[in-house]
Amino acid sequence: TKHYNALPVSARSIPLVNNYLFPTLEIENVRENISFRLWIAPNTGTYFSTDGHLTAMGFTTDQIGKRTGQKKFVFKNKLYAYFEIVLAEKAPVFDIPKESLKNLLKIDLKALTSVFIPLELKLEMKKKDIFKNENYATAMKKAMQDLSELTNTRVNVNYDEATKKFKFIFPPNPDVLRTTITLPTDLAERLGFGLVDSINRDRTEGDRMDDDFDITKTETMARALGYDTGMILVTNESKTSNTLIGISDQLMCTVYPNAVGVYSISPLENCFEPPTMSLPNFFSGGQNDVSVPYKLYRFLDNNEPAKLDWKNGAFVCGQLRGLKPDQQL
Repeated sequence: TKHYNALPVSARSIPLVNNYLFPTLEIENVRENISFRLWIAPNTGTYFSTDGHLTAMGFTTDQIGKRTGQKKFVFKNKLYAYFEIVLAEKAPVFDIPKESLKNLLKIDLKALTSVFIPLELKLEMKKKDIFKNENYATAMKKAMQDLSELTNTRVNVNYDEATKKFKFIFPPNPDVLRTTITLPTDLAERLGFGLVDSINRDRTEGDRMDDDFDITKTETMARALGYDTGMILVTNESKTSNTLIGISDQLMCTVYPNAVGVYSISPLENCFEPPTMSLPNFFSGGQNDVSVPYKLYRFLDNNEPAKLDWKNGAFVCGQLRGLKPDQQL
């Protein structure tokens, strides 16, 4: 209708927002059913220079609070991922006394902190759809839309069919420079970003990704690479050992290529005690994760160990099971 889409485009997608034109005619029962609400973006403080307009909109003195630093009235949303809605407890005043509006209203918005809690979203696709780029584009756009609505950070992803490239779109606001989208490594590689799984303004566009590929040929090439490389040693870089010649790290396991080029631990080796390792007892308080560094080695034709140096990316999957020091495997 002609009274719809009255809000700016940037505000129309905010959850639970009223997108209709504010009534200007004095129609019976309309005023009694009007109430004002404030939507405060995540991690944002809203600063009002005067309270006259807030009072006229129906906000009480308890809701508005007292003047704080710089003599401003403050509404804060300390949540990191969701909007906060403040509903006026009183009906608005339509015949506003001039005395209430004698002071010019100035509104400032400021980020409360520069630390954000990561928000995780699931991207779901059927196995039959994982070979076509447009299916990834559809799923990624849906995920970026959900992320935008939850965080009020406008992010998106575009796919160019002509160049077969994916490109992430970040907010144009120069103050929002630290936005980072972290993807699973296999998804990042599928979108053309190789082994770079943290997408930010430094690199927004991936490499060309042709989706017209031969699965049988891919398996043949992976098998050839595996058989040419031979067995691979996996070592724990955080602990030294003298059990290997030429390698000072602790040996974790040995993996071998199978018929389709996938490396796995030999069934014979699985019959013995599973590989174990000890995590560091101390780590920096500023870290969110404990780093567990591994190294991969192969043997050259002269049986000398050398660091694995494939030009193609690879992924590791498995499970680490934590045990207390007094427990036995």
